[in-house]
Formats: sequence, structure tokens, C-alpha cells
Amino acid sequence: MGKRDDRVKRIVQNRPRPLRALRNWVQKPKGKPREKARRYKAAKRFAKRKSARVRGSARKVWERRRARWRKKQRFFTVRADKPQASLPKVGTSIFDGKVVPNWIVNHLKKARASGEWQGVVISGVRTPAYSVQLCHNICGAPRCPGLCAGVNSNHNATDPVEDGEGAIDVSDHVGLGRWMNVNGNPLRNDRLPNDRNHFSQDGQ
Repeated sequence: MGKRDDRVKRIVQNRPRPLRALRNWVQKPKGKPREKARRYKAAKRFAKRKSARVRGSARKVWERRRARWRKKQRFFTVRADKPQASLPKVGTSIFDGKVVPNWIVNHLKKARASGEWQGVVISGVRTPAYSVQLCHNICGAPRCPGLCAGVNSNHNATDPVEDGEGAIDVSDHVGLGRWMNVNGNPLRNDRLPNDRNHFSQDGQ
């Protein structure tokens, strides 16, 4: 294993965002195509070795989380957040076709305008009954710890909706989370590791 292979290994082990750091390292030697090609090959060799040693348990955890999110997304696609008439009207707006608290809409507009977030809102304000039905669809229970809170969900806002109240589920949670981190985390998604697409003021 050469010095570039050692460098790739150190980058992946010691950086908080290893893939981004690895990409930057590969692209860094501008004007030196041969060195760039050698770095790319070293990164490719590492990727092959790494993918061959993915532990079965880690893969199962990832697949389980992906399956839960896809089930949740299908539920919202087939069953839109209805009936709209029973949802809070004061303090909310329609954003991406969903009822979303106004204070959250303000942040989403800024995040989208920045280009950092390229996703859409999957779900906004919900009724408690709707949230319970969602939990039954995902895990067969009225609440799923770490994934779905049912009647206690932050999605279940009161009327009128006040600042700090409510929650959203979005696509491209990485982009939105990155924008929130840079802008003081008015919305968080770091409290529920199994549901990173969920954002609220307290992250739950």
C-alpha cells in the first residue's frame, strides 16, 4: 500500500465529513493531472476494500431505516395531509402543498433561496388522529419510539399556531440541516437518529 493509500485511510478515519474531505483531496492538485489521477485511483482502491468489508449488522440497520422512511413517504404520497378543514388555519401557510407554520415557512424560503436545500416538504401540520394512523402504518403501534410520536408529535400544532410550535418532514434533509447549522439551528433534526427528515425547534 503506497503513501496515497495511507493518506486516504487517514482522511476517512480522522475527518467529521470524510467523503467531502476525500473529494477535496482528490481534486486539490489543480494543473497536475497525473497526481490527480493517482489520487483518484487510491480513493477508488479504498472504496472497493471498504465496500467489501461492510458489516452485515450495519447494512441491516441502514436498510431498516431506509424501509421505514420509504413507508412513511408512501403514506404521505397516497394520503395527503387531509382533511385540511380540521387543521389549524391561523399562523400557518401552504408551502409545497402542505400546511406549515408561518415561522417555519420563513426559514424554508431562505434555505431554498440559498440553493443549499433542494428538497420539498413531505408533511407539515397534522391532526393527532392522522399522526396515530401514521404510526400504525409504520410500526403497527400508536407510537414508535425514536420515529413516530403519535398524539404527542410536534406536528400536532394548536390553533392558532405560535412561533416555535409545529414540525415538518422534508426530502434532502442533509441540505436543510447544513443550512440550519450555518444559521443558528432554528430547526433541528439531530434528536431522532432514525428520522433525520424530521425538523422541529427542539429536534423531536
